[in-house]
Amino acid sequence: MVVRLDPTAAVPLYEQLRAQVSVMVAVGQLEPGCRLPTVRHLAATR
Repeated sequence: MVVRLDPTAAVPLYEQLRAQVSVMVAVGQLEPGCRLPTVRHLAATR
């Protein structure tokens, strides 16, 4: 799962993440109910 967040954007990081996950579910990249990476994992891949 590749997530791109822009800390300089006017949109908060949590909203950027929510929007990207929603799109991934909508296009079939993520199955509904699948486990997401932990916060620590996401922070480490920044």
